[in-house]
Amino acid sequence: MFDPVTADFVRSAAPLPGLNPASLVDELTAAYVDIAAARLSVGSDADQANLANVADRMSRLARLIHDGVFARLADVA
Repeated sequence: MFDPVTADFVRSAAPLPGLNPASLVDELTAAYVDIAAARLSVGSDADQANLANVADRMSRLARLIHDGVFARLADVA
């Protein structure tokens, strides 16, 4: 999903607890694919379960990033 320059930039990020910069591009791409698939499935029989799974995964990713950023800020301060 990312162009080579952006992918290299993301991979060069400082590591955050629970997130590996080397796999972050893949994690973000997978998250995007999950969100797009969930949008396409709205109204289908699998809609509720699929949306719940996507919401759980996005919450986990957001929590890891949030917690990691604040952990890094605490280390800098």
